[in-house]
Amino acid sequence: MADIDRLQIDNSEFGRRRIPLKLAVAAIFVISALGLGSYIARGDYTIPLLIALGVFALGLLSREPIIGFYLSLVILVIVPFSALRVPFPLLHSPLSIMVVPTLALAIMHQVITRKPLTPSNLYGPMFVWVSLLVMFAMIKHGPAASTRLAWSIGGIWPFFLVLLLVDTPRKARNVLLAFIIPLLIVALAWLPALLSTGGLSRVTSVNYSAGTVRSLLSANALRGGAAILLTYVGGANWQAFSIMAMAWCVLFSIAVFGKKRIRWLAGFAAVLLLFPILLSTYGNALLIVALGAAFVLLFGIRRLTIKRIGLVLVLLGLLGGLLFFTASGQHAWQRVVSGKDPSIEGRKIAWKEGTEAFLSNPIIGWGAYTEEHQTQAGNWLLGHSGFLVSAYEYGLVYIAAIGLLFFVIAVDLFRLGKKSLSVTDRAIVIGIQALFATYIVQFFLSGSLGLVSIDIVFWLFMGLACVWLHWLQSGEEVRLVE
Repeated sequence: MADIDRLQIDNSEFGRRRIPLKLAVAAIFVISALGLGSYIARGDYTIPLLIALGVFALGLLSREPIIGFYLSLVILVIVPFSALRVPFPLLHSPLSIMVVPTLALAIMHQVITRKPLTPSNLYGPMFVWVSLLVMFAMIKHGPAASTRLAWSIGGIWPFFLVLLLVDTPRKARNVLLAFIIPLLIVALAWLPALLSTGGLSRVTSVNYSAGTVRSLLSANALRGGAAILLTYVGGANWQAFSIMAMAWCVLFSIAVFGKKRIRWLAGFAAVLLLFPILLSTYGNALLIVALGAAFVLLFGIRRLTIKRIGLVLVLLGLLGGLLFFTASGQHAWQRVVSGKDPSIEGRKIAWKEGTEAFLSNPIIGWGAYTEEHQTQAGNWLLGHSGFLVSAYEYGLVYIAAIGLLFFVIAVDLFRLGKKSLSVTDRAIVIGIQALFATYIVQFFLSGSLGLVSIDIVFWLFMGLACVWLHWLQSGEEVRLVE
């Protein structure tokens, strides 16, 4: 009895000690609610919306983390990158609020189930690349070394989510659809505003102005009517159109080399993306389209039949017609062939200055800068080339690491292309090979491997390639997408 009485007393004391804890938790909730109420009263709905999204994400992801991956890709495309942002570490935007819990839950599931990570020979080169970036940031090799680190690794998350979560061909198909379908929705949403600029009018039209298009796409533009969608659906900047162009490479390959039942759907989707790309007046996106078409045909040349050649001629004929017989197309063409385009002239100067800056300090470079900077040797660091920026900021040591990374990816894609694949799987692989080759050219001519949105697309497809190569090397005959 004494023991029972003592236990009851102990429980009573424990209960009394828990009361202050409950009151503290309740007070925190009350204060939080008051804080949210004050934000809403001021008309600032960002934090309440982000909290609601976070609660929704946790509830959804606790059951099926792969859904978070799908939604991350949808948010990437649909929600403007600058919208609904708060100055919080990690959880600072709708995309990060979806990606971070998804990645955390995927890693936890991997640890709890003791499931081995998908093997890949990319882990070593990626570790060396990231380690160099971390080292440069730690020694503060340039005022923007930490920023360069954040930008460079900020686009890697799709690669690891693919390796952690995509374990069936059906999931691989869903990942592709979660990325491509929102792009088509955005293209449809933007078309009315872009068409209003007269870009598809006849080449002799005097009402067309590329400046009008650029002003419409600027972040602080005053918009009305259908143009409002440029603000609230997607982020109408050059990186967004470049993302469309990268997806176009894969769709074009499926349209040429895929099965008949999806060939025409892929062709229609490719054409739909081509219109906003052309109307945007951004040369980088058009360059990706042109290079993507060339590489798709080059890598798939052995599979060209008479019918496929006819389809290629139709698609390329449409592209040529838009280039040579419309105001926007002629503007883009003249920018390339005139030799007097201010953007191209500026790039030539930046390339010359960047090359000289690299040669004057080739081993470890001058350090990272995100703004124009003049080196002690008198050369200006002006950007406009991912390769030159990497070379003059971090030198040959860093270039060697990047070269190794790209070489291993190229070997893996070559090995993947040598496998026995179904018709549609083969078409997707050719499209990814073309996307990789285009990314490399873009790295030299403009920028990549440090531009977050473009890198996200790149690492998404490289992750799929790694998973597919592992499936095929396991000795089983499997579909890549289903």
